[in-house]
Amino acid sequence: MHSRRIGTLAIAALVSSLATIPAHAATDGSQVVISEAYGGGGNSSATYTHDFIELYNPTDADIELSGYTVEYFSGKGSTGGKVTLSGTIPAGGYFLIQGGQGNGGTTALPTPDADAGLNMAGSSGTVQLADAAGTAVDTVGYGSATLNEGSPAAGASNSQSVSRDAAGTDTDNNAADFTAGAPTPQNSGAVPSDPTDPADPTDPETPADPTDPTTPADPAAITPISDIQGTGAASPLVDQTVTTEGVVTAVWKEGGLNGFTIQTGGTGTEVPAAGDASHGIFVYMGSRTDYPELGASVQVSGKVSEFFNATQITAAEISSLAEALPAVTPLVIDELPAGDAAREPFEGMLVQPGTHTVTNNYALTTYGEVGLNGGTEYLRQPSDIYEPSTEPNSDLQKLAASNKERLVILDDARTKNYMQSDKETPLPYISQDGGSTIKSLRTTDHVEFQHPVVVHYSHDAWRFEPTTPVTGNTSGADLPISWEDSRAAIEGGVDVKGDYTIGAFNVLNYFVSLGEEFGGTSHKDKDGNPVTVNRGTTRGAWTASALADQQAKIVAAINGLDADVLALSEIENGYAVTGDINKRDNALKTLTEALNAAGGNWEYVKSPSNVPVKGDVIRTAFIYDPDRVKPVGESRIFTDDRFTGTAREPLAQEFAATDPNVKETFVAVANHFKSKGSVAKGDADSGDGQGNNPNVRNAQAQAVLDHLAKQKDWEGKATFVMGDLNTYTMEQALGVFRANGYTVPAETYGADPSYQFDGLLGSLDHVLANEVASGKVSDAQVWNINSDESVAFEYSRRNYNVVDFYDNSPFRASDHDPVKVGFSLSATAPSEDDDPKDDDTTSDARGVKEMKIVDGELIVYYTDGTEQNLGTVRGEPGKDGVDGKDGQNGTDGKDGRSVTKVQVLDNGDLEVTYSDGTTEIAGNTQGPKGEPGRDGADGKDGVDGQKGETGADGQNGQDGANGADGQNGKDGAAGKNGKDGRGIESIEANEDGSLTVTFTDGTQQNVKVSGQVTKEAGDEEKDKDTTPGKDADGADASSLGTGGIVGIVLAVLALVGAFPFMAAVFGQIPDSALQTLPAPVRMAIKNLKM
Repeated sequence: MHSRRIGTLAIAALVSSLATIPAHAATDGSQVVISEAYGGGGNSSATYTHDFIELYNPTDADIELSGYTVEYFSGKGSTGGKVTLSGTIPAGGYFLIQGGQGNGGTTALPTPDADAGLNMAGSSGTVQLADAAGTAVDTVGYGSATLNEGSPAAGASNSQSVSRDAAGTDTDNNAADFTAGAPTPQNSGAVPSDPTDPADPTDPETPADPTDPTTPADPAAITPISDIQGTGAASPLVDQTVTTEGVVTAVWKEGGLNGFTIQTGGTGTEVPAAGDASHGIFVYMGSRTDYPELGASVQVSGKVSEFFNATQITAAEISSLAEALPAVTPLVIDELPAGDAAREPFEGMLVQPGTHTVTNNYALTTYGEVGLNGGTEYLRQPSDIYEPSTEPNSDLQKLAASNKERLVILDDARTKNYMQSDKETPLPYISQDGGSTIKSLRTTDHVEFQHPVVVHYSHDAWRFEPTTPVTGNTSGADLPISWEDSRAAIEGGVDVKGDYTIGAFNVLNYFVSLGEEFGGTSHKDKDGNPVTVNRGTTRGAWTASALADQQAKIVAAINGLDADVLALSEIENGYAVTGDINKRDNALKTLTEALNAAGGNWEYVKSPSNVPVKGDVIRTAFIYDPDRVKPVGESRIFTDDRFTGTAREPLAQEFAATDPNVKETFVAVANHFKSKGSVAKGDADSGDGQGNNPNVRNAQAQAVLDHLAKQKDWEGKATFVMGDLNTYTMEQALGVFRANGYTVPAETYGADPSYQFDGLLGSLDHVLANEVASGKVSDAQVWNINSDESVAFEYSRRNYNVVDFYDNSPFRASDHDPVKVGFSLSATAPSEDDDPKDDDTTSDARGVKEMKIVDGELIVYYTDGTEQNLGTVRGEPGKDGVDGKDGQNGTDGKDGRSVTKVQVLDNGDLEVTYSDGTTEIAGNTQGPKGEPGRDGADGKDGVDGQKGETGADGQNGQDGANGADGQNGKDGAAGKNGKDGRGIESIEANEDGSLTVTFTDGTQQNVKVSGQVTKEAGDEEKDKDTTPGKDADGADASSLGTGGIVGIVLAVLALVGAFPFMAAVFGQIPDSALQTLPAPVRMAIKNLKM
């Protein structure tokens, strides 16, 4: 199995402005050089257990290395650590530096001369050697490394290192100086070998001079094929009738191409240069059926034309030559040169290409096409490597142009569609031997050409055509290519280093609400059976059987990924689909049950008790391994106009380890940003490489940060932002996070791309780590089970072709690959001294800074910056006046009872004195001084109480009018209402611990609180793990306990006349439940219940 991770030799050769560093190595052989670098140690398919860096001394004297440093950089240039060396490297000898260890490998390195512990990526990275003065001595970049000398070296993988030749040749060009091969680590005890002289470079061939345009052809004379082709893009003999001769190299009489190719006899031994004319041409047969045989020598007459930029002759006469022409030799090439002009001389020619890499297999299911790139590298999304730009000379635009020029299509020599017009013919390549053999052909797979092919141009693409049409009926031995099945190497999951793991996975519109139930239109299989929803209320599966197919693959993928926490996107939001909020988690619940039935161990994070918005029909979600982690509190949905109608609302959740010795918690935020598809808010593609809606996604990234900043209880916690961000690695939305201290672990650890689109690979799926989390991350990988696969293996394409490609493996469970990140959490064993502190120690608490009544509602402002709305507070309204007697004024109603005095007695009782002279004890503000509460376990989520409606103020009754003399007067109007009782405007906590109460009539009263309000002995804080005697941030806690605060607030609510409403609410609380509350709260509520 080759490494999937990309190197950039091909890119570097064509994009000259790759980020490089100034050449600084001593090319005269007078200084130590890096002779070999290997980052695949301990990885899958590795032999050695450790990474390593090997130095070589090409001089004839020992060199002291004390003070020298070796530093590793990721492929994007981020430092991965530096180590200072000591010791001596012998003349003509080596110095071996041992790097990080993986979980695999079978062979230890030779005894290293230094142990650096640097963790290097297997396929992409940079190693730099600096002398004792800090001056760079040598730099080696490999794979897609942006730091390199000249161009990066290619070919590094888990099984291959990059190394110099035995002489340590250094030309300051990594691509020229290093080759890939099996690792050969040597330490200072290795016996130096005699250096060999490098081979002399060969002189480049001089391009041939272009030929002059030909004169009109004589139809009776033989016109060479090269004269018909000409040296330009179009034939100089278009619309002329010609006669020519050649050897038949391909025959395509079935499948729609309807023609054959001929090539000048005896050609194929010399590789043409740019400006040369081709010796091959396509002959179009139309409705003719007299096709010649492969290898026959024929004469053809017909009219020349350009059919969509491909030169052809429409056959009028065909005859076999009496004497055979010299045989055609397949032209041996590594790959086609890049660009139309350079490929023109190959049009119609028979070639034998070298190794190619699959970079596109999407159209394999329809037209039997496979996108290839010459060599061992696939093509990358430019914005996954380079920052967006519209500048033509920018790295991004150069790579975009290079990708187009390098792509070549391996075709099936047919034009039929295997999922529409030709459904009963087995798909080529991935089915063979009449459909009895199924073999995946994945992007990143390397293919070898076992038979020659013909270079052809059609449908705006350069193609390799088999010499006869191929389908799934073709045997594997007769296909033009062979390849190794790469599934087996990754089938067992992805190995990620770390104590805990977190991941993200797009589950491809997983809906349990089916199309057949909710209606709409469907996509149908070859027999007309609905499979998936086309348009309608729902998405995903149309039928229960299709859902079963989809679910089996997703279950295999998630259980195989085996993360501790997994963020999901594109899962059904049952609330939006059904309108029933209680069904919001239906799909999530069903999937979790299916996972566990298949041997998994999962629970799902439930929707919060307050769901603020119905949202889209798809949503984000979390599942987790309950043996490893547990949620802390409820999940939180971030609602924001920047998400509404364009994305799914992020879902945030705090998690804690189940290990009681691990006290640190972490926060995860699941996201699904706006796609690059339909344009939203006029944010169309500007041509900078980001596609549609980059500014919409930028705003959504900022919205996530804004909402996280509001979660004060999550400040300072390790935070992961993850999901399908629809943003490639170097695009601006990720830049928003980077600017706020976030990193991209997959980038740091050289993870593979997660998505394939239009023949280019890049990552849309990310797990981002804030500054705290970044310091805890130990690895990041992508499990390439989906995006590399042909869509033919997806549940949605089952029975679209005569071959059934479906299985219940994890492969092609979705169109996105899951990403997985490993990290650690701080593990602090609980204190052995669980004895209570002395009685003077107060418990953890936050203080009350101020209380205000705003629009009739009591707002409490705490010393930690938070606030709490405790509901409506108003003075008791005056009683209605008595109706006036006939003909007389009605009697005025009595004034309502007002509060005249509030004081805290020595025993802590809150005494209220009213305007009618009565007094009342509203509760006790001082609980007994207790032992400091131990760190409590997480409390269960409480059910939100219903919010009471605010009662309207009663209107004052009007004075009754005087009755007329001698007659009974009409009933007088009701008398005036009594004056409203005096209410509280605000309550402020003073520095000496007293409270200043400001009443609504402008008067004030100072209330002294004797003693401190503390948590009752045995009361444990339910929400946070904090150290006794300190706030969560370590600052000294206020002496006013939370229970005392609530007790005072309840007492104040009571004294201002809120008894009737509060008694109705709190009267529902059973006495048994009151025993769990702090004493001041208990007493206040009991008073209200009386």
